[in-house]
Amino acid sequence: MRWLGVSVYIPGVVCGMLVNLCTLFLLHYMLPKLPHTGWVGIQNCTALEQQKQEIKRWFTHLDARLQALLSSSYWAGKLPREARHFFSLGLYLILISLVALWYMNRRYFMPYIYWYMGVMAAGALCFAYPTLLSYKKRGCHSVRMAWCLVS
Repeated sequence: MRWLGVSVYIPGVVCGMLVNLCTLFLLHYMLPKLPHTGWVGIQNCTALEQQKQEIKRWFTHLDARLQALLSSSYWAGKLPREARHFFSLGLYLILISLVALWYMNRRYFMPYIYWYMGVMAAGALCFAYPTLLSYKKRGCHSVRMAWCLVS
């Protein structure tokens, strides 16, 4: 087999691997071993146990933080208490879309108009959300998730 200009004889490679394997078994199992050589174990494992405890504590803390992040009470706490936050975000989304459309090059107008319409619709929903009944009930789950994604 030729590889990068070097010819390798495959049966020779396999033969060399077998010789290395036989030598390993001979040296490891057949010849007598000297005392106190090889793996004798960890004499003082307090540092290792302390490191294991730290790792376990870190993973437990990470699991608790992830569970808190995925709970509905966490997301409910992130929803703004005042309606002016929704008004300001909605107004911002509408105005920034209008400014972007005003200064957009004519050839990019038609391919991207629907994206801007979507952003303006999201702005209108944010602007109108405080007038809905679900806002008075402290919002629904989808609104809490959307607020955390937007803000």
